[in-house]
This record gives sequence, C-alpha cells and structure tokens, in this order.
Amino acid sequence: MSTQKIARISKGLLSFMLLSFTVLGTTANANSQNKNMVHVKHARVCMVTNQVFAKDQIPVKVGDKLYYGCCQMCKKKLVENEDVRFGTDPVNGKKVDKSMAYIGAYSNGEVVYFLNKSNFEKYNGSTKP
Repeated sequence: MSTQKIARISKGLLSFMLLSFTVLGTTANANSQNKNMVHVKHARVCMVTNQVFAKDQIPVKVGDKLYYGCCQMCKKKLVENEDVRFGTDPVNGKKVDKSMAYIGAYSNGEVVYFLNKSNFEKYNGSTKP
C-alpha cells in the first residue's frame, strides 16, 4: 500500500473520529444542559427570537394577551403572525401559548416554553416543588 493511500485513509479515519466526538459531545451537553435551566420572567424574553435578556423587552398586547419582543420588527411579527406566539412543550409535545407558558432558559440564553411548572421540572430533571 502506498504512503499516499495510507495518508488518505488516516485522514478519513481522523475526520470520522472528530465528527463522532463532536456529535457525542453535543448530545451529552444537551442532556446535561437540561439540569441547568432556570425559570425566567415573560418580560425578559423576546418571544420571536426565543432568547432571554437582562432587561425587560417591549410589551406587545394582542387581544387580551401580553407578549414581548426585542425590537420593532419582532413586535410586528407578534402582532401579525399567530404562529410566532406559540411554542411546543418538549415534555408532551403540546402547543403552548407563549403569553401563558412557564418559561425556562439555558445558560446560553435560549428559552423553552412549558405548559406548566411540573413539565419544566420534569424536563429539567427536578422533582422539587
């Protein structure tokens, strides 16, 4: 076998191993990340970008419900696009109105919407009240 062929095989094997470790590492981080979620106030969340912020966002009243957006473009989307106002509870897959959701946030600022506190605790790996 030529040196070039061995080098190509080695390079391919190394690429495969790196990809495998990246995927496995990502899965492990996602699972362990659940335990690091914290409950956050509605007002601190842009419900379009699904990110938590350090300060309150722009309140957007749609009907009798209150949503929040980080900018005028998000405010417009919340008013005009009903789909933006809903998320999916990862515990039971049910549709969640973001204005009424129990909201959890990861340390990277990404938020997840839950139907209730109990589902948040199940997802977050906690059984505490």
